[in-house]
Amino acid sequence: MAERGDLGSAGFARGADVYERARPGYPIDLVALLAGRAQLVGGVVLDVAAGTGKFTRQLATAGGRCVALEPSAAMRAMFVVATPGVPMVDAGAEAIPATAAAFDLVTVAQAFHWFDAPVALAEIARVLRPGGMLALIWNEREESDPVMAEFSRIISWDERRPLRDVAHYSPAIERTGLFHAPEHHRFGHIERVSRQTLVEMAASRSYVNVMESEERAGVLGRIGELAASLAEPIAIPYVTEVYTARVLARP
Repeated sequence: MAERGDLGSAGFARGADVYERARPGYPIDLVALLAGRAQLVGGVVLDVAAGTGKFTRQLATAGGRCVALEPSAAMRAMFVVATPGVPMVDAGAEAIPATAAAFDLVTVAQAFHWFDAPVALAEIARVLRPGGMLALIWNEREESDPVMAEFSRIISWDERRPLRDVAHYSPAIERTGLFHAPEHHRFGHIERVSRQTLVEMAASRSYVNVMESEERAGVLGRIGELAASLAEPIAIPYVTEVYTARVLARP
């Protein structure tokens, strides 16, 4: 399996349209949390590793003045189509091209596990205004659901996934000495999808994208068989894990 950095680059170099169609959105309770606890409404928001803009659009709709960062050219191209009107910058979390204290809120949805955490957290703290907030967010399938358990078995999720345990990012934030103690929030939500979308969910995984063609076709074929056995729409239960932390005042 490729190194994490290489996997992140290669795994999202193609199929941005599939990612846009197949990946879930985020629960409205999460947006409400940020509106209530951070300066989302009317604030200047940086969405880091924004991908195709799945979460950026929700932030903008809620009243945030958003700027998006995304290092993948394929994702940026789809972002421009799917998320018009939001500035998009070719950059990553480890070198944010912004002045100090430029943002009220920094969000990272479904991406922080790709970062060099200490470097990225220092950069995020630098660009947050005093009292500004960081939010790290992950959608995770509810593996207790038998369909999701079978989906994960077919795509070898436990063996191959780049994200192992989001919980260890909370102490990573604390170790920087740049943020107040993180708070953890969990939200459940359900996405209802077609059989084709279930197949595309598997195809959108970074490590599936870089498989040899025969292996990839086999995985997607088995997901197709699973999808064919299910009635539409297929209910996909998710748990959204969220870690928020306010930046400490600068001396």
